[in-house]
Amino acid sequence: MLNVDQFESAFRGADKARFKLGLPEVKRVLILTDLRGEAHDEYCAAARSLMGDVGAGAEYFLHDKSALTGVEKVLDLVREIEPDLACTYRNLHTDAWRWNYSLGVYLNAITRGFDFPVVVTPSPRAHPVSEWTRRSTDKVMAVTDHLTGDDALVNWALKITDPGGRLWLSHVEDADVFDRYIEAIGKIPSIDTDNAREVILEQLLREPRDYIRSCVDALAETPVEREIEKLVTLARRVADYREMIEEHGANMLVFRTLEQDHIALHGIAYSLAVELTDTPLLML
Repeated sequence: MLNVDQFESAFRGADKARFKLGLPEVKRVLILTDLRGEAHDEYCAAARSLMGDVGAGAEYFLHDKSALTGVEKVLDLVREIEPDLACTYRNLHTDAWRWNYSLGVYLNAITRGFDFPVVVTPSPRAHPVSEWTRRSTDKVMAVTDHLTGDDALVNWALKITDPGGRLWLSHVEDADVFDRYIEAIGKIPSIDTDNAREVILEQLLREPRDYIRSCVDALAETPVEREIEKLVTLARRVADYREMIEEHGANMLVFRTLEQDHIALHGIAYSLAVELTDTPLLML
């Protein structure tokens, strides 16, 4: 007979988060550059092409170097336009694009100060538009360490994926954090460490797998033509993420940028955003 604790665990185990499909509506798109003339026009055309069906029917607002007279001016512009989606690149209005050290003050201010997603393209200075102007988003990867229940992340990832394209929903547990907890458990005599490692890891990975299955089920009942793949694993370093991304040929990454307090960029998200300079990103 189950005791109270076992019954409670069984009840909680049966309570699974299920995905609810609801693709976001994009009515207003803001594209920001620090370019002028032909270079500005070329970038905006490439950005619109990259976003594809996401901006179909949307009103576009294109702002060049003349609008970038300071961070506060840009934030005022964003407040005035109230976009559903923005598109820009790292290190606007600075030569810091030469080094992979940061995203730049403008992009940091926009991602931290507003809730709408931002498409971050390769910088037209570090990577000429001609290198990526024909790039599609038919192979998209959503990367997170907490996928279960994040319907908004999945819906935006589906939105940015080209019709008929493939979306990898990846849940990546931090292997170093997991090992640290198992090491602590190993110092408790009453707990079988090997068994704890096995069952805890199985539970951690089962939940996102079940959630991804619900995403596949929800999509099967709609006319939304996307193929969903699951990728649930452990990783330690940004290099592990890069290897995973390159292995599957992802040409667009989607991830959360902020911690729950909305003050600091999520650690791994920031590292990916800074280092993967040649890969388009959708930062939520």
